[in-house]
Amino acid sequence: MHSSSTGSRSRYTLLVRPWAAALLAGAVGATLLAATTTRAHADETVPTVTTAPDPGTDITGNGGKITAQYKETGAESESMLIDDDVTTKYFTIRSAMWVQYESPTAETIDRYTLTSANDAPDRDPKDWTLQGSLDGSTWTVIDTRTDQKFSARNQTRGFSVTPGTAYTHYRLVVSETTGSPDSQLAEWELWAGGNGVPAAPSRLTSTLDGDAAVLNWTDNSSNDTGYAESGFQIERSIDGGPFEPLATAGADVRTYTDPGLAPETAYSYRIRAVGVGNGLSEYSNTTKLSVSVFDITDMPGTLTDRYSKGGTEGSQKVADNSPYTKYLADSGSTWVQYQPAGSSRVSGYSITSANDASGRDPKDWTLRGSTDGTTWTDLDTRSGESFTKRHQKKSYTVDTDRFYRYFRLDVTANNGAAQTQVAEWELLGTANTETQVDAPEAPSDLSGKAVSGDQAVLEWTDNSRTEQSFRLERSLNGTDWDWSRVLPNGTTRYIDLGLTENTTYHYRLRAENAGGRSAYTTAVSATTPAGDMPATWQEHWLEHIQLLNKVYENDDVAIYFDDDMDRSQTWLNDYVTKLWKYTKQNYDSFSNPQLAAIFHQGKYGGGHPATVFDGSHDYRNVIDMGLGDWIETDTQPRNLISHELAHVVEFSAYGVNGSPAFKLWGDSKWAEIYQYDAYLGAGLTADAESWYSKAVVKTDNFPRANTAWFRDWFFPIWRDHGKSEALDSFFRLTAEHFAQHNGAYIRDMNMGEFVHFWSGAAGADLREQAETAFGWTDEYEAQLQQARLDFPGVSYPQS
Repeated sequence: MHSSSTGSRSRYTLLVRPWAAALLAGAVGATLLAATTTRAHADETVPTVTTAPDPGTDITGNGGKITAQYKETGAESESMLIDDDVTTKYFTIRSAMWVQYESPTAETIDRYTLTSANDAPDRDPKDWTLQGSLDGSTWTVIDTRTDQKFSARNQTRGFSVTPGTAYTHYRLVVSETTGSPDSQLAEWELWAGGNGVPAAPSRLTSTLDGDAAVLNWTDNSSNDTGYAESGFQIERSIDGGPFEPLATAGADVRTYTDPGLAPETAYSYRIRAVGVGNGLSEYSNTTKLSVSVFDITDMPGTLTDRYSKGGTEGSQKVADNSPYTKYLADSGSTWVQYQPAGSSRVSGYSITSANDASGRDPKDWTLRGSTDGTTWTDLDTRSGESFTKRHQKKSYTVDTDRFYRYFRLDVTANNGAAQTQVAEWELLGTANTETQVDAPEAPSDLSGKAVSGDQAVLEWTDNSRTEQSFRLERSLNGTDWDWSRVLPNGTTRYIDLGLTENTTYHYRLRAENAGGRSAYTTAVSATTPAGDMPATWQEHWLEHIQLLNKVYENDDVAIYFDDDMDRSQTWLNDYVTKLWKYTKQNYDSFSNPQLAAIFHQGKYGGGHPATVFDGSHDYRNVIDMGLGDWIETDTQPRNLISHELAHVVEFSAYGVNGSPAFKLWGDSKWAEIYQYDAYLGAGLTADAESWYSKAVVKTDNFPRANTAWFRDWFFPIWRDHGKSEALDSFFRLTAEHFAQHNGAYIRDMNMGEFVHFWSGAAGADLREQAETAFGWTDEYEAQLQQARLDFPGVSYPQS
């Protein structure tokens, strides 16, 4: 039902690529250069009335007639364009087409919105015109758009037009899609009236860069209602005082830097969008930070070590702000030294353990300071220190009021290995910050390889320890660089997913920080091959050596049998299709929209999955299974298929490789709730009921005896906190916030982190439920409290 009431667009969800939120804090160097803001004083005249967005009236809901150049029937007909349901769509096998709405009365519009469909981004419209007519024969162009992109599935984008003639006929003429010979849209709406108030910005974050606060936010203004902003109003509160106007930022700006913050002071920030008519959106979330000391090793300076170690594990890696690189010395003792450009006073320092070999961790050391590099003063001495996990950061205080020009960490003993390693050494304190930060050195050796029809792997060498981010850019012609990604410092690998087959892509890369930008690397190109599933496929993984034959294919799945499979088991076609379609609908696109489902008879008992990150399975989403028979009425084959699909979700959801919860839930308690939900979502009610009866009585001996994972943990979350939405939110939050490097998770979750992320997904504190399900220990409690500190972006009301 179309409505003009405030908040009527709440059914739309703005989806963000899984890496975007996690990378905001790493983009400081880029955003400092991109921001153009002017400071506003508290006594300046600014809009003061905040109003929720009212989109007005959707003309396509006034009982008119929808038609199309290419009329379709059934579940994907043109009538789906105005049914107020973003999960349905209009689909036609043409890349150029038009759809038309005939209103019973002449109407003037000021905006229109388009909603992308559920899958296949290459079917999205890219170039189009909106036309109006009074008789359905003579047409006037109202709006023209080119090179448009939808960043997510089921994303609603709005486009403003100048109100003019009232027309009875409106026609959307799509001249080109983003690459597919087919076209699709979920919704088309024509808007009139409303209050002009844009949607509120969201995901406001603040990070410290020296004594400056760097704010980043998500601009939602042109989504849902289509109202664009004329700018943003930024407000600040100091030490809990009232919020006051701080600055204004222009339209489409997504960052602001507040310089010169006072030490030992708490700051809070919030922003709102200003509409073209000065209507103010609701406020964003509030973000807080306090100014204390900063990392002196981020300043310009010189790093050396006892053995003059260079290269990828040399002294420069000990202070490059990346815990995923390391300094490695071929000795049980060593020292590293840092000479900042100006004198500095240290109030503390930290050491981060490296990725492996705990015997190489430093155990005994002394931190020393010097004014001349010759005479040294001991600032702090430690002995018998231990690191209980990899990438663990331990902090120490220093009591001195003197400023030094040289600092040395002298490691006199490690934990027994022949080599010593440290991932990060940070010196925290105050310093002379007048020295200009130099632009970082350029990365080198950029290479690109298209590994499938929809993805390319980019790799490079990081030559700087001072970059705050990398900017990777892409072009279709080597001239127009119209796509970019900001990647965290220390990144040396990126997987570009969702590409179009038989297409050449060009890439270039640079490093950025507050001091500027490096030169670009030499551009490289990669051409994607055809993305078709082969008619025959020779297995070359694990113990599998069968020649497979494709026996069925549609847009969602390709079914492969070995020579021993019974060809009459065609029930598998529809069954796998239903489950995979629902999986993509609820858990992201998984890059390649097609699933390869492989079936063996009489061999390879059980099954295994593979994802688009797995080169051994040719970078495809795969479930590979073997049973004695595949009878449709047996529960074993039905449940085996859904079980393997659960693994595809957990190991690749939202474009990140790996499953940090796998060590906790094994093989696989997660699958039990996924299967139940997927059966219901795919309309397989009998399978859901059968599976529930099995799962609800099952117990396991981990993490303690008689643990009922389904009954006491997963099913209550599903039942009470959003069902499929809660399951999806866990993977989305994990992709946005949990520790990862080069596109993969770098460690396992502990129990406290597990409960924290599921609480965020549920929107409720699950601490008591976890105690019922798993038991609760002091260690779990400490882990949970630490997780709340480490991942503040995962929020929920805490009891």
